[in-house]
Amino acid sequence: MIIRIVGEQEWVKTKETTVSGASRVYVSWAKSSVEPEHKFIEQKKLTDRTIPYNASTNPYVSIGKIYMTQTQGIMLQKDATDVFVANTGSQVISATPIFTPSGAITE
Repeated sequence: MIIRIVGEQEWVKTKETTVSGASRVYVSWAKSSVEPEHKFIEQKKLTDRTIPYNASTNPYVSIGKIYMTQTQGIMLQKDATDVFVANTGSQVISATPIFTPSGAITE
């Protein structure tokens, strides 16, 4: 499989980010001075993905948490409207959109 990482990395922090609406992202630990113990990234989805976000009628709900390590990044698949949140400070966990050339993946 050919994987091309394109675009700017985005910092995952306590505020939600969609990572440029990508359907696949590469998530990695970016700050060696912060210990990863008890640190995680959480993926959330809209309660109903067919309508826009609304805090009272269509909030985000957690899909799950991933506890990170400093040495190994991960690739995650997501819906374009899914968001990531981390329990870290700024510039600790980065997420970069992944795009594949057409025809590179057969599903």
